[in-house]
Amino acid sequence: MHVVIPVFFKASHGGLHENILATACFLIDNGHKATIVCPAGSFADSLAGYGVGVIQTDYTDLDAIINKALKLHAAVPVDLVHAHPFASRKFGLALAEKLDVPIVLTFHGKYTDDLPQYVDKISAVLTVSSGVRDYLLGEEARGPEKFHVVPNVPDTDFFQPLLEKTQSVEKKLSVALVSRLDKDKDFILDVFADAVEYAAKHYSGKLTWIVVGDGTQTEAFRARLEVVRGDNAIEFRGWLEGEALRSAYQSSDFVFAPGRCALEAMSCGVPAIAVGSKSYCGLVNANTWQQGVYSNFGGVGNQHKDYKPEMVQRDMVNLLASKSYRAGLGAFGIKIIHQFFDSQKVHEQLLGIYRLAIVSHSLERVLSVSETCDVESNLVTPKNKNTDMKPENNIEQLEKKLLEAVKGNAGKFTRDLLIVQNRLYSQLESLSWLQSRLAIKGQLPPLRRNTGHPLI
Repeated sequence: MHVVIPVFFKASHGGLHENILATACFLIDNGHKATIVCPAGSFADSLAGYGVGVIQTDYTDLDAIINKALKLHAAVPVDLVHAHPFASRKFGLALAEKLDVPIVLTFHGKYTDDLPQYVDKISAVLTVSSGVRDYLLGEEARGPEKFHVVPNVPDTDFFQPLLEKTQSVEKKLSVALVSRLDKDKDFILDVFADAVEYAAKHYSGKLTWIVVGDGTQTEAFRARLEVVRGDNAIEFRGWLEGEALRSAYQSSDFVFAPGRCALEAMSCGVPAIAVGSKSYCGLVNANTWQQGVYSNFGGVGNQHKDYKPEMVQRDMVNLLASKSYRAGLGAFGIKIIHQFFDSQKVHEQLLGIYRLAIVSHSLERVLSVSETCDVESNLVTPKNKNTDMKPENNIEQLEKKLLEAVKGNAGKFTRDLLIVQNRLYSQLESLSWLQSRLAIKGQLPPLRRNTGHPLI
């Protein structure tokens, strides 16, 4: 299987990168091929190191990028396109139609990308949560049977809890924000600023705030926090990846994070205050965890309309009151990850959807060719009847495979009959020897009940 995955990132980094890369690596690890179509940058440059193919484009020239994909297809045939919304979706639809292969489409958040206009061309619509699915269906999207929830998942083999967490020398609690610092994350930044300001008044000098992220709003956000932080320290560590990111999670007493970042924190056994670009889900606890799973931890909602600063203040009070409560929430988060976000199970689900999409598309194509052949055979004139009957030989190939299967089954049946016949002869021969050696009055009891089967 060869899957082409077109994506278009607005930022130079983020959780979506990890999701796409994890999918591509899972395909490769299971003997398949993956090619990612994306803009030039550090992400594109890193793909070769994972064995992932890459086509670099900014999607401004659709014909040029399709020609590149066609050349790739000539060398390594493409079986399926897995697209994402907007520019990458437009390319994905055009490529799938050109190659006559199925296309699946993933939605990560609260946007429709004109889905009702082309849903008939999509084999499957994947959403990262039930909340996103319900939002799309509520926007007059047709074909609800095509919608499947395939959540984002953390790398649970990598993001794991520390066996023993060390306390800072100053005995301050460490609280991290992990997010891009861009305009589309304004709501997240607003909530975090509320928490910083509240802590300055009620927990002065007791916290160290760690900001893990970067973006167009970094300097403005830094200046904003400097005004409201009080005597609590703030560190801006920039964008972190790999072990540095894992260490930032593990060393935190709790974390503010959206979507995938909240999942990574929970996978590390760290309590998470889930706040996404669309809503404040809040501290993931006994009362909120199902809402978190449903909304992709803040990916669905109405931002400030449904949020009040008192919400984050209450969560801060609960977390800062008890170390044992934080430990209990950390263990609870790990259980949520194992139940709903197991990477192996989710990727196997995705691979199964790929396979079903490919097979069902092939069946539709065979049926379409068959119907076309029937129509052509009825309309063709005697003059060209013998010269024009050469569609794609799909029906002939199917008949050939069926004949081969019938021959194979017939041969197996013959071999089975010979085996039964030889065993029966051997048993009769043994019985004859027993009768000649044993002096038994009367007749032997039945050695086997009559099952009605002619060979038993």
